[in-house]
Amino acid sequence: MCGAGIAGLAAAASAIEQGLSVIVLEKGTTYAAHGSEIGAIGGRVLAEAGLAPDPVDVYNEAMEAAEYRCDGTVWQTYIDRSAEAIDWLEDEILKGSCGASSPSSAADRIANGVNWRATTVQWEAGFDAVVEAIMNYAIDGGADIRFETPAVQLVQDAGGSIAGVIGKDKAGTYVKVLGAKGTLLATGSYDYNVAMMEERVRPRDMRVYAHLNSSPTDTGDGHLMGEAVGAMQDEWPHAVMNDSSGSKSGGAYSAAVLSVLRVNNNGERYVNEDLTLNYLANAINYQPGAHGWCICDANISETARTLMGDAPFAPDDMVNGFITDSIECASVAELAQAIGCEESVIQATLDRYNELCDKGVDEDFHKSGHNMVRVDTPPYYAFEEGSALLVSVCGLRVNNKSQVLGEGYEPIPNLYASGNVSGSMFYDTYPHHIAGVSTGRGLTFGYLLGRRLAGVEE
Repeated sequence: MCGAGIAGLAAAASAIEQGLSVIVLEKGTTYAAHGSEIGAIGGRVLAEAGLAPDPVDVYNEAMEAAEYRCDGTVWQTYIDRSAEAIDWLEDEILKGSCGASSPSSAADRIANGVNWRATTVQWEAGFDAVVEAIMNYAIDGGADIRFETPAVQLVQDAGGSIAGVIGKDKAGTYVKVLGAKGTLLATGSYDYNVAMMEERVRPRDMRVYAHLNSSPTDTGDGHLMGEAVGAMQDEWPHAVMNDSSGSKSGGAYSAAVLSVLRVNNNGERYVNEDLTLNYLANAINYQPGAHGWCICDANISETARTLMGDAPFAPDDMVNGFITDSIECASVAELAQAIGCEESVIQATLDRYNELCDKGVDEDFHKSGHNMVRVDTPPYYAFEEGSALLVSVCGLRVNNKSQVLGEGYEPIPNLYASGNVSGSMFYDTYPHHIAGVSTGRGLTFGYLLGRRLAGVEE
């Protein structure tokens, strides 16, 4: 197996559980995974909270988000089996070691019938502790995980079947690892490969203020190895996981992640701020200069608490981060100067927004009335906002058994892909409103692949 992220480690843990021998080659010095939650459509935690979503709603929204340029059977398998996978993680691997589990801490935000909170699970100890627990479970079961040993080339026999992989250890020695049952590519995204990003991603999606992937080893190694043996890939331009709230300091997720008032360089409001992060990021990228401004006033702390609802965030930290990255303006005139727009325009925008707040109805962009909070008390805070890039999420075409497909749409024998090196699920945008899919598909398809290689699954 190539890659010790959540996809590779879940596959290793599942295969070990079924009695298989596993070798994992990992480019970095430790596991390569990042996130906060793991996606699931159902499962015990969500069911007990009364949040399990309607699988049909999730499927329809997933297909629409991808404009039907995806494999519906891959999505259906994720929707059908992710509950089983998250319960397996809880019952067989964690067993309470990472503290209590709960639905996402994000405030309720509904998109086409799907509640963000209803598609992810989180743990008190945090995401990293969960990934480490999966890794240790695999190691304790006998998995041989070799760090600082990147996979560099697939080994293909005369019949086109993948016999294994060649890796290169930290001493520079090439090692051949043969896989009797199969070889998994789980090497992550390619957003640290500038040439691949420029070739495959829409230019506006790269005009970001923050890059949040903490794994610089994500350079597309698995994508390139798969393509070298004839694997198909998702059509370009590839989708990336973009969020709103990116600041010029390179950070993200201050109070700017909330649905505060947004204007463009002209001082004009341009969007329903309640949109999910991917769509809000798209709207930001569409503006002149691929950026805009979040506007708050002296009541920012109260505003943040209103917009967060009952989500157990630390509002003071979010507010302080927003203020730190903002220009403080004593008047509307200073606010206009900060934005670089006409004072009359930003004043008209504020007047109209406050009028709609008083009505409780957003007649212009249809934002929820509950989230319409007046902005009228100096000082004003102008947060220059770009999008924030997390990872690339498209890659090698796979079927719902994680088999990598060749140019004739037939599986390449004994080659599998999972996680962000795999494709077939996303087009144009990553669907944040079905939260946790990136981590959830890694866990789910890793769990299923281990069972499949052992003959437990067909």
